[in-house]
Amino acid sequence: MRGQEPYSILAAFYDGGWSDYSEYAAELIGRLEEESRRHFDSVCDAACGTGLFLQHLDDGDRHLAGYDRSPQMVDLARARVPRAEILEGDLRDEPPCGGPFELVTCLYDSLNYLTKPEELRRFFEHSRGIAAADGVLVVDLNDALMYRDRDGTVHHRLIDGVGIRERLEWDPGPPPIATTTFDFPGGREAHVQRAWDADEVEPMIEAAGWRMLDSMDVVDDDDDSRSGKIVYIAVAD
Repeated sequence: MRGQEPYSILAAFYDGGWSDYSEYAAELIGRLEEESRRHFDSVCDAACGTGLFLQHLDDGDRHLAGYDRSPQMVDLARARVPRAEILEGDLRDEPPCGGPFELVTCLYDSLNYLTKPEELRRFFEHSRGIAAADGVLVVDLNDALMYRDRDGTVHHRLIDGVGIRERLEWDPGPPPIATTTFDFPGGREAHVQRAWDADEVEPMIEAAGWRMLDSMDVVDDDDDSRSGKIVYIAVAD
């Protein structure tokens, strides 16, 4: 079966299977605002997907922007958050949103799709370029734990009455690569991601002109164990 571009089919089912994390991310931003005693008046969400996270942040006052490589995702985000500036753009390139932004985010392990060190470095440099002088960066990336223990697993999902088969295959590399294949009634998508460890990510963030504030493991809801997803928080240096 010939493969489709990632999210060309999955976009229509994404919120039905993967929406919960956007609430966690929005609550994290709320706690960050409370602890820092500031309100992020302008936000750019890279790889914004269907716009669910931006919708959670839409208080009627913020300047909201986002971009995504998938035109299907962009269409859904524009419909969901019409007040936001949603554009097509690739994480590997200069962001299409001009800035400056008080908060720059990239969530849902989107940065794991960048499989080369120079691609990830460029993203951190580009995000620094659109950040305000005191701008904050919040991103997440999966490390090897997220993928290694799921090697060979198959999930059958039923979303909006449509059966979707999801299979993950892990290659420890180097580089460490996970390939998740989604089979739909109308086609197949292969999603290729690289695992990135904290000792690789944090130096790249700081070399791009950010100063690390914190990093935290996202806990697995099933058993409170470490999930393999790490959130990184940094401020413009």
